[in-house]
Amino acid sequence: MACRRKLATDGVDPRAVPVVERQRGAAIVIDGANAMGQVAMDLAMRTVIGAAGEHGIAMAAVGRSNHCGAMDYWAMRAEEDSLLFDRI
Repeated sequence: MACRRKLATDGVDPRAVPVVERQRGAAIVIDGANAMGQVAMDLAMRTVIGAAGEHGIAMAAVGRSNHCGAMDYWAMRAEEDSLLFDRI
């Protein structure tokens, strides 16, 4: 219900296209463009995974976005590319 209301009246832009606002090496800033959080996080993780492959590590800050759901889903995207380490 809250997501539907936010889409309908509270300002989430269902047509928004997030962009990489800045990238300096392994540091990335994503402008979520007021999109749903999942859309912004998809771009963030695709960009982070690519940068980590090049630099060995990467991070992204996502702004102007909305709730993206459970964070473990996004972290596990990196695991698919063998970019996470086992706990010590």
